[in-house]
Amino acid sequence: MYGVKKPVIFPETLKTIHGYIVNQGNGYINIIIKAIIPPVFVGISTKESPLYYNSTTEVYVPDESLNLYKVAENWKLMAKHIHPMSEYQG
Repeated sequence: MYGVKKPVIFPETLKTIHGYIVNQGNGYINIIIKAIIPPVFVGISTKESPLYYNSTTEVYVPDESLNLYKVAENWKLMAKHIHPMSEYQG
């Protein structure tokens, strides 16, 4: 498990996501979200980052939505972990 990050893929239809889902796999996953509009986090405060401070999880989103994700509630707290889908090497 520690040699290759496993992808977790969410569909275009995703509207909400539980706040701590991004910390599954001990941070050793890549999250791919196909939704154009950033899903709303549930189960956590809007001032709380969904990622643990030392997480190695990276999130890949549609290229055209990158800036939307980086300024959306909760997402903005983990902006350095959000990348355009075109950079995914999986």
